[in-house]
Amino acid sequence: MTFVKFQPAKEFDKSFYGNCGKFYKDYPDLNLNTGFTFSPRVDISEDSNKFYFELELPGVKKDDLKISYQESVLTVSGEKKNSLKDQKEKELLRNERYFGTFKRIFTLPEGINPDSIEAKFEDGILAITVAKVEVKSPKEKTIEVK
Repeated sequence: MTFVKFQPAKEFDKSFYGNCGKFYKDYPDLNLNTGFTFSPRVDISEDSNKFYFELELPGVKKDDLKISYQESVLTVSGEKKNSLKDQKEKELLRNERYFGTFKRIFTLPEGINPDSIEAKFEDGILAITVAKVEVKSPKEKTIEVK
């Protein structure tokens, strides 16, 4: 007779994390900060005239950023490069920083002036301002029935 060691916690880990992995593969565009990739944090605010976006991008160079706007969608993408890969004379003892490409997508409401979008990158903070324009409601017109 052979005895098999039963480890319920280990079996749970296998099935749970295996199913989570399948979920992420099914939805690759889902932007969840799982701790394994770099995804910049963002603060979004507004006043009566503008929307304000502030993204934390420590270690990212200005030349590695791309900002685009198309059909009410503001996209910020770029890459945080790993500077440790090129240092062959050093032995890496611990690495807690995340590197890689990122993409943040924001859907904006109607009434945005695309020509007014401005971006400023300083001290690791990308600040984007988007001006609002007044959306005019169509005036009601009464049509005479003949």
